[in-house]
Amino acid sequence: MKRIIVFIYTFVFGFSVFSSTFVSAAQKNTQIIKVYLNGEQIEFNSQQPTVVDRRTLIPLRGIFEKMGYNVTWDSSTKSCTIFNSTQKITMRSGHKGMQVDDRAYMLDVPAQIINKSLMIPLRAVAECTGATVTWDSTTKSIYINSNVKEQVTYSVADYVKSYTEAVADIENAEPLFDTLNSLTDSNYSKNVDILKKECEKAKISLNEAYVKLTAITPPDDYNEFHQLSINAINTSLELCNLVNSMINGDLSYEEASKEIEVLENKAKIINKDLNNTTLKMNLSLYR
Repeated sequence: MKRIIVFIYTFVFGFSVFSSTFVSAAQKNTQIIKVYLNGEQIEFNSQQPTVVDRRTLIPLRGIFEKMGYNVTWDSSTKSCTIFNSTQKITMRSGHKGMQVDDRAYMLDVPAQIINKSLMIPLRAVAECTGATVTWDSTTKSIYINSNVKEQVTYSVADYVKSYTEAVADIENAEPLFDTLNSLTDSNYSKNVDILKKECEKAKISLNEAYVKLTAITPPDDYNEFHQLSINAINTSLELCNLVNSMINGDLSYEEASKEIEVLENKAKIINKDLNNTTLKMNLSLYR
């Protein structure tokens, strides 16, 4: 199992070399952003999903009503209440704060009104409902999965087996990271088509691993390791989306450099935590 641990944080950390080699390319893609809820495309009557300050915003009412929530609007306070039989969510236009039952959250960008529709950042949907939310920058598509799957707590032996199966195909991401690490200013344009194909292949494998891992409830001693593995895969998916944004011209070189630096710092933390967690797990075998 140690070999798999090393492999995960190695490929997550593998993008540090190419951070200074990318150049901006292509024109901005202006195609309409599509939203899918549990595999079904959502049609919006008025305001469509949009991107503001590099953050995807979606119409609050259109999403939550499709998920079975009731939505009320208070025009005097410009606040919105979303609720069902088990949950209450409140947001206010122009504010980053969001209240979910008795817990407070801070969003990366505030909820805001665009063409008379209250728009919220994509991340808010996941934090509010626990749904799995995936952004595909290549097709400009958002995939929201709100189906709650039954989770099974595994014994250590079964967990190791299930974990190994879940991450078996992430080696398909290796060609992408190999290509990224070999890029230079002079050979970038020649490798764009290859980069697109490898990035799409990597995203498929990483998304599948993410879905499988999140369906597993590990033994107590493996909780920290398991969550770090999921964080590692999420970081790799963020990198894939960033690569697509670079190829599509959605980010300038300067903007991408800053985002890469953020991912690099995140990967360093994951790398350190995985090292410490692995050491603790290995030591426990001799107690």
